[in-house]
Amino acid sequence: MRPILLFIWCLYLLFSGLSYSQTPALKFKQLSTNEGLSQSHVVTIIKDSRGFMWFGTEDGLNKYDGYKFTHYKHDQNNKATINDNYVLAITEDSYHNLWIGTESGLDRFDRASNTFIHYSNHLTFAVQSVFLDSKKGCGWAPARVYICLMLQMVHLKDSHMPRMAQTV
Repeated sequence: MRPILLFIWCLYLLFSGLSYSQTPALKFKQLSTNEGLSQSHVVTIIKDSRGFMWFGTEDGLNKYDGYKFTHYKHDQNNKATINDNYVLAITEDSYHNLWIGTESGLDRFDRASNTFIHYSNHLTFAVQSVFLDSKKGCGWAPARVYICLMLQMVHLKDSHMPRMAQTV
């Protein structure tokens, strides 16, 4: 019995060094205006649930799919565009909606139509950050006022569209 235990112990010592695993080295890819980013000054970054990287700059919102950038910029002649080019905050809620805080208010990106829904109630206010509270089902957008976005289902046109329930 003793030789078997000694043999197992030797095997353990021999192979324990081989079985030690390390995390693979991280690889970083530098993205700049040369690769298609709209501006080199990036204010906010998020990776969404679908794997896209979103970059908020002073020159609009940039979506990176791993190969190319898609730019979203304000167009005063098109109300479905982002409400301001100066993007200050990006977050994703539990319904996989992207909320964009800009210098001129809060937007939600509609992935199906590739457009933006504005939540500013015709008021201009900078939304510098957007926080999600999973316990209360509420997103907070600190600005001059706090806006509580109740993430409730609205069974109208879009069943995945949260509505602004109250302004505090």
